[in-house]
Amino acid sequence: MDRMHKFMNLLAVATADHQLTEREIKYLTKRAKELKLTDHQYNLAMNRALAHPGEVQIPRRKSDRNELMRDMLRVMAADGNLAEVEKQLFAIVAAYMKFEKPQVEALIDDVLKEDLAQELPPAQKSPAKKAPPKTPPRSAKLASKPKPKSLAAKSPKRK
Repeated sequence: MDRMHKFMNLLAVATADHQLTEREIKYLTKRAKELKLTDHQYNLAMNRALAHPGEVQIPRRKSDRNELMRDMLRVMAADGNLAEVEKQLFAIVAAYMKFEKPQVEALIDDVLKEDLAQELPPAQKSPAKKAPPKTPPRSAKLASKPKPKSLAAKSPKRK
């Protein structure tokens, strides 16, 4: 699938709910740069998506289909709000491409892991385990606590 159609598919998902948030626009702009689209191509794709929201071109190759599903998930999550219409579009595209539920779940897990790994700074990716705080010896703890009074002496006798 050519890069223009890839980008138009991303726009189709982003405009499916008939709105574009600032975060979605930032994500789409970043993807347009990664796909090396010109400003003219960006504007053409945007106009097409606004005229035909939710219209997705299904790729022929399996690798392109996996990439489309991953990109769709990222666009859906870009604004922090999974609109119902976006979820429906994702489900329709997945069903049309004959993705089974386990495949979809695995894709979602993979995308979440990838995106979380990219968001964490290197120092936080594998946090070092801290040594447990030093505690005084058990005998010192017992010696410092007052001895409890007997509960048996205070409880009323039953008949």
